[in-house]
Amino acid sequence: MRIIGGQYKRTVLQGPPDQKTTRPLPDRVRESIFNILQGHMVEGPSVFDAFAGTGSFGLEAISRGAERVVFVERDRRIREVLRGNIDRLDAATMSEIVEGDALGPLASARCPSPVTIVMMDPPYKLARDPKAWQRVLSQASRLVQRLSDDGYLLLRTPWPFLQVPEGERPEPSKRKPEQEEVISLSLDDGSLESQDIDEIEAMFEAIAAGEVIEDDDEPKFVEGSLEIEGAVGPETHEYGTTAVHWYQRA
Repeated sequence: MRIIGGQYKRTVLQGPPDQKTTRPLPDRVRESIFNILQGHMVEGPSVFDAFAGTGSFGLEAISRGAERVVFVERDRRIREVLRGNIDRLDAATMSEIVEGDALGPLASARCPSPVTIVMMDPPYKLARDPKAWQRVLSQASRLVQRLSDDGYLLLRTPWPFLQVPEGERPEPSKRKPEQEEVISLSLDDGSLESQDIDEIEAMFEAIAAGEVIEDDDEPKFVEGSLEIEGAVGPETHEYGTTAVHWYQRA
């Protein structure tokens, strides 16, 4: 993982310990995003990087001229990697780390106003669950109100963007606990509390590849909502199995 352009071009960043903790934006996707944003990076924009992970998006923005980036990351181990990457760029004076839930009130309160660019890159386990996804859309609605007149909110999802509705979820695996990779959302709304996310992702990858699932016992899927209250959009840019959706303040 590296910085693609700007002052710190080719600087190598430390990546996550594994892809289950956080999924950094691929280089080609970041490059595409910043090519589109090129005209917005000339006057020192402010950036809000929700679900910041190891910081690849926000640090790319700093390399290209952002004056201030607020990184939100709740995982302690990933925050340590993020701090190390900020130090690599000597970017502490331009960076603020918010420790906590990117969907909580503290995070939205720390978002600059006006803000030029908001990046929301929620984990796939949130994107796949309709109840959890409503929290993402609600926070996006709050953040979009803080955008400058020429600002953008970017929302990343898996592609195709399909979800597992309540009542259609697969039964938890019967494998022994030590053989199973179990992921918990730690939410209070009862959503996807103990699912093997790898098995669910395999189903969606089969759909994306055009494979037909004929077993009636398999869960049915629905298209996820991309409507954000108070926003214009989305304009969707697809990159294989991921997509970035662009919005502006209505």
